[in-house]
Amino acid sequence: MYVFFSGSLKVVQTGFDGREKILAIHRKGDFFGEMALLDGKTSPATVVAMEKAAVGLIGKADFEEKNSRTGRS
Repeated sequence: MYVFFSGSLKVVQTGFDGREKILAIHRKGDFFGEMALLDGKTSPATVVAMEKAAVGLIGKADFEEKNSRTGRS
């Protein structure tokens, strides 16, 4: 899962005709890729920085560890 700390990014797919389709625009505080942590599936897309950006990665093991501790005393 990716978390955006600063900047802006666009998620795009390129069609058979070579045209770029914007699927989403992410900014500070947004995240994506969480579904891949849950179901193991990925979506074919490209992420492009629209300006200087800082992005963090939360891996599957860290996600599962934090998720398993949530709600416990």
